[in-house]
Amino acid sequence: MSTQKNVSTALSADLIRVIAIGVVILLHTGMYAANLNPSTDGLAVWRGWIINLYLCFGRLGVPLFIMLSGALLLAPSKKDEAIGVFFRKRFSRVGLPFLFWAGVYFLWNVFIEKQQVTSAFIINGVLLGPYIIFWYLYMLFGLYLITPLLRVMVANFTDKHFKYFIGLWLVGITLTSWVKFVSNWQYQIDNRP
Repeated sequence: MSTQKNVSTALSADLIRVIAIGVVILLHTGMYAANLNPSTDGLAVWRGWIINLYLCFGRLGVPLFIMLSGALLLAPSKKDEAIGVFFRKRFSRVGLPFLFWAGVYFLWNVFIEKQQVTSAFIINGVLLGPYIIFWYLYMLFGLYLITPLLRVMVANFTDKHFKYFIGLWLVGITLTSWVKFVSNWQYQIDNRP
């Protein structure tokens, strides 16, 4: 019975991955289409609506990937995995490819784009992240850092704890949105202009 459950879980995870990949591709093609020069014929409005639908469906990809990562990494069967083992696995699967591609982009900027290698260029690349296209990986690294703590929390959650957490989350997100709406308060992640 457990083998059948593992097969169906793996199938479900693979299906979610396929859907997430598909809608991310849809998002990127929709963004490309949105940046094209609009036509002036009578179909321009319909094209705009179709592009908006592409973009709406495409935005499902990132939350699907994040939820899938959470479901797989926070599984109760993994609660006893050592922290060192957890980080070694993540480094070999995500960290090494990230370092490789960051190096490729760095070399591209230096040798092809002819950017000057200054201390400011290197410091900004390390502190602010070298390339905006890696934003998902930076977010993923942050999630990896808190995963060992979340595993302990999830393993010990009762229904009461879960309801309390969801209630606290709903109150927090509602208050943040309400304060922003009422006072025009803005929060900013970094100080870049």
